[in-house]
Amino acid sequence: MKLFWSNAKWKINKRKLFFESKLLHLDSSKAKLLLQWNCNLSLKKTILFTISWYRIYIENPKNIYKFSVHQIKEFSKLSNR
Repeated sequence: MKLFWSNAKWKINKRKLFFESKLLHLDSSKAKLLLQWNCNLSLKKTILFTISWYRIYIENPKNIYKFSVHQIKEFSKLSNR
């Protein structure tokens, strides 16, 4: 994350508060099977989209709507390849 947002800071909470997290797993196989869904972005690009969105949200929240629309358009372009 520091590679894309050098001022980013985070705090690691070592207390175990989320016991259900051991039960939660992401699995897109059902979406692939029933909806013919495929991931359009690489993990790196997805993380970059997310970091960029939060960066704008934190640093300039008045522009978040405009930036969100921009990201949706960019995603649409990447998805239509």
